[in-house]
Amino acid sequence: MSERRAGIGEQRAQLPFRAYLVFTVVCLLVAVLDVSTLLRTVAFALTAVATAAAMATGPRLFGSPDRVTWRRLLVVCLLFSLSPPGRRLLEHAGGVVVALPDLVMLAGYLLLLATFWRVLRLRGGRNPDAILDVAVITVGATLLSISFLIPPMLTNTAMPTWVAVMTSLYPVLDVALLALTITLSFTTGGRVLSVLLIRAGAVSLLVGDVAYNVHAWGGQLSGPPILNLPFLLAFVLLGASALHPSMTQLSAGRQEPVQAWSWQRLAMLVPALLVPSVLVLPDGTLPGRVRVVQAVGVVALFAAVLVRAGRAVHQQTESRRAFEHMATHDSLTELMTRSAVNDRLDELMSLGRAVNVHFVDLDGFKLVNDSWGHSVGDDLLVQVAERMRHALPEHVLLSRGGGDEFILVAPVRQQDPDGLVFAENLIAELSQPFPLSVGDVVVTSSIGIATSTKGVRQSATDLIRDADTAMYRAKDAGRNRAVVYEASMGALVRGRVELDRALRQALGRGELDVAYQPIVDLVTGTLLGFEALARWNRPDAGPSTPDVFIAAAEDNGLILPIGDFILGRALDELLRWRADSPRDLSVNVNVSGRQLQDPQFTGRVLAALAHRELPTCALRLEVTESTLVGDDVVAVQSLHDLGRAGVRVSVDDFGTGYSSLSYVSKLQVHEVKIDRSFVAGLTTRPEDHAIVRATAAMAQALGLDVVAEGIETKEQCQSLVELGITRGQGWWLGRPLPADQAAELVGQQWTPAVSVGAGLPPAPRLP
Repeated sequence: MSERRAGIGEQRAQLPFRAYLVFTVVCLLVAVLDVSTLLRTVAFALTAVATAAAMATGPRLFGSPDRVTWRRLLVVCLLFSLSPPGRRLLEHAGGVVVALPDLVMLAGYLLLLATFWRVLRLRGGRNPDAILDVAVITVGATLLSISFLIPPMLTNTAMPTWVAVMTSLYPVLDVALLALTITLSFTTGGRVLSVLLIRAGAVSLLVGDVAYNVHAWGGQLSGPPILNLPFLLAFVLLGASALHPSMTQLSAGRQEPVQAWSWQRLAMLVPALLVPSVLVLPDGTLPGRVRVVQAVGVVALFAAVLVRAGRAVHQQTESRRAFEHMATHDSLTELMTRSAVNDRLDELMSLGRAVNVHFVDLDGFKLVNDSWGHSVGDDLLVQVAERMRHALPEHVLLSRGGGDEFILVAPVRQQDPDGLVFAENLIAELSQPFPLSVGDVVVTSSIGIATSTKGVRQSATDLIRDADTAMYRAKDAGRNRAVVYEASMGALVRGRVELDRALRQALGRGELDVAYQPIVDLVTGTLLGFEALARWNRPDAGPSTPDVFIAAAEDNGLILPIGDFILGRALDELLRWRADSPRDLSVNVNVSGRQLQDPQFTGRVLAALAHRELPTCALRLEVTESTLVGDDVVAVQSLHDLGRAGVRVSVDDFGTGYSSLSYVSKLQVHEVKIDRSFVAGLTTRPEDHAIVRATAAMAQALGLDVVAEGIETKEQCQSLVELGITRGQGWWLGRPLPADQAAELVGQQWTPAVSVGAGLPPAPRLP
């Protein structure tokens, strides 16, 4: 329906255009036919009036942003309409009066040329190439007019010399006008009908003026009605251009660059370049002065062509340089590309130069991108590149390897052979805050270094690969540091690559699974729920626990689909448990900081709960202390949003990181889990007992639940209950089990570990 309405609106917009064409074509036919003088005069006048009305109406009808251009064209049409009847009236007058119609026409031409020159300036098309093109065409047309139109006029004694010269200049002005309109077409970026109509009007004026000049060789300033046809047609075309909806693009169209050479521009220039070959034809009737003018004109024409050709060659050279620069330099940072630095590095090593390759990766760049968007991330990359460009010596090759990676090639210095001092200075430089639109941002960097070895044949690719390997070791060692490559690192990297490859295939092959460890109320012996634990059943290596592959998944980005898989599987089992148990069981699912950094994570968690019609309080998300105390705005916001929605948040391995409850009280945290290392020494080491007692007291003061992990003996159970910790999990209570075996524990009841110092014997454990 909307397309139909748009089509109807477009048809209505063209009604004035079509009505104008019908009316003016009828008037044009009457004006040139051999009918009464009165009818021809009326038709001519009506054509002029209709054209003026079109010039006045079109800009208002279509809301043209440039009214000045159309007002000037209206004045031009009025001046042109006064000239033909003026010639007939003043043809036999004497003196200067006979030239008044031509002066009016000349004023119209000058205004028309100035108007289109102004349009070119507004559209950005008035560049040196366009000026030279118009100049070449105009000079060529002037030479032709001087050679073939003016001499016959000068030999006519019935016409004053200066009138003959002025009349002969009209075709020259027409050619200049045509050149301007064609150049204007080059800036429209498409075939705009309004511009094409204006160009056709210029052609019509040229035809009319040439015909008028040929007719004037007989000494007559006026002629038969048919001579007015080209001028009337020019009126009609100009008026039609004002009434077509495309008229708004005359001054507001899409700007296109003027090409150095193109077939359209050559079609304009070649005829002008052929003029000198025409002028060499002998003509004994031409005065010597005309020959001198011809010679000067030919020299000017060749000079303009030489300048135009020189500019074209210069533009092509600059374009080639720009293309080569684009091929070897990064568009964002203007640093060398990886392929370009590869070539330079190969060249240096072929000359026997000893170099250090530094592979730099920004720590935390992904966090900046995820938190504030790619525009802020791009700004950070630009500032990093600029800071390195100013801080490093000129002889250091600096390139962007891709993403947030940079590759530096520096000559080996005797006082710093492995490049460690150089790298540490760079790390210190990059650790200074970067002023971004979101405020000052601090990022660290991890650098891997590889040194070329004399006498050993190496390629740039191998050296950069080794530096990349060392960079990953720097990240594994804690980031914000530099590591020099050693041969033993290669095997570790190959193992990591193989792990990544196998992990990418694990999801599709169904190798990932989830095990469930029971969480029990130590006072009542009631099963509270389970913690979901990821398992990878590798066909070639057997079962793998999360500590083997989760870190790799976080680095390669697979933690997001793996995390979604574990969450979905755990919620499916929770739905099954709650259907088979009279109690409202819950499930704990571990989430990483990388998952919380995903802006869509909160929505996916809530959607997964809603899809299974589970209450939000049935899910507990376990996060590490480092996630809570970091500067990750997105992660903290995700926890707030989930907490407000009712999802419970638990701090895993509490006490092993920052051992502080101050930040826990400010965030949406509901539970802390005391790390198994403290529980293990609870009954044997007084310091561990004191830590557990203090943690329990502070957590209870803040209204937080406390869960003890790693319970392996009944004595540990008793001590925990005595300290007021009523929730626990561990092998004494139950090992992680497959889903089917965990479901069989839903109806089990553990013996309470209270009263008379009795232990807490576990429920019958499944194999």
